[in-house]
Amino acid sequence: MSVAARMARLQDEDLVQIANGKDSDGFEPDFVEAAKAELRRRGLTDDAIGELTVQAEELAAFEEAQNDAPLSWPARIAFLLFGFTTVGIFFAIAQRFLGYRRKSKEAFMWALAGFGFWGLIGVAFVFVLVLADVIGA
Repeated sequence: MSVAARMARLQDEDLVQIANGKDSDGFEPDFVEAAKAELRRRGLTDDAIGELTVQAEELAAFEEAQNDAPLSWPARIAFLLFGFTTVGIFFAIAQRFLGYRRKSKEAFMWALAGFGFWGLIGVAFVFVLVLADVIGA
């Protein structure tokens, strides 16, 4: 399938995003030119393209904010207490697939902290049992 044919199948918003793409977006120059040509072929006005550009920038800003959103304190406590369970690990992985990279990373860190927390609780419990046995003997 040619580049022009691929561009013809895209929505206007996607074409504007490609046409206005920066070098960091990773679009090949022939794709950028094909997107611009397709926009001209569709007869979109400069106002319509400007509006689509603003929408694309707002969407990109939202997605970036979503990627950098921290894990809330109630969620941190939940992962500390239950994060090492299968359900906790599932939710930490799901955060990654939903686009919340930072939340996923923090969820795994709090789950690991929870594993240590419950390990210390277990050691303390065994210590208390041994101490009770020694005192009671």
